[in-house]
Amino acid sequence: MTTYRIVRGTLSLGTAGTWGVQAGGVMFDYPTSGWRAYLSGTELSNMHPPYAECRLAVELEGGGRLRGVCSVVETNIQQAQVESACEPDQFVEPVSTEAE
Repeated sequence: MTTYRIVRGTLSLGTAGTWGVQAGGVMFDYPTSGWRAYLSGTELSNMHPPYAECRLAVELEGGGRLRGVCSVVETNIQQAQVESACEPDQFVEPVSTEAE
């Protein structure tokens, strides 16, 4: 499993609105094509999963980025967990830091 740090981004929940991502991490489940992300931010009290067909767009530490369709599977007051069983629409691997 490969993990990258998220530095900022957004999670679009369709008609439910958009949530600002302040930090987190994304993990790729090799050798499968799935990925999972843990997101931190504020104002999650109105989010009630499950949400399907969400769009995650985040910047990764070291200049990388990830864009993809996912589902919100769990939330609490300041964190959300999203996952996807397919490859991201766009993934640019960070260059100035190593994967953990």
